[in-house]
Amino acid sequence: MCSMRNMKVLLDDKEVGVVANGKTESFSIPPGPHFVSVQLGSATCRPLDINPAEGDSVKLYAALKMGLWASSDFVLTREDGTGASSDAPPSKHHGKLVLIFGCVGLIIGLLGLAAAIQGFVDLKKMDRGEMDSSGKGMTLAGAIIGGIGFVLNFAGLIFKYFGPVS
Repeated sequence: MCSMRNMKVLLDDKEVGVVANGKTESFSIPPGPHFVSVQLGSATCRPLDINPAEGDSVKLYAALKMGLWASSDFVLTREDGTGASSDAPPSKHHGKLVLIFGCVGLIIGLLGLAAAIQGFVDLKKMDRGEMDSSGKGMTLAGAIIGGIGFVLNFAGLIFKYFGPVS
């Protein structure tokens, strides 16, 4: 895990515990089909389906994908490296957050850029079915408003420093 904060462990969308950075934890769960996911702040990974029998032990690994194109996404995998199946429910959307950042980005251009990038990454995930698409309108609006805010702020800076001299 790549964070100093604790990561929440969710079983069927209910918190069952936390795992500290770099630590390993064990959780007892009832036998039968379940969906497990992890959450750090507002970011939640796509749930992983498990179906343990009585007395079974299942090892799962949570990792934060890092990099320019990774969009700081969580991945939850089994010990053998397999991930979520196609019947796993999609992760939650960030529509409200993207819209708020987009609106604030009209004043603070870098937040607008962040909203535009996160918004378009989320829209791609929604199109692939990896993220809940109920927030698609908010996400699209926030991404567009954020992009406009960034462009206006950037243009203002260019005009201020390189515009006509009085």
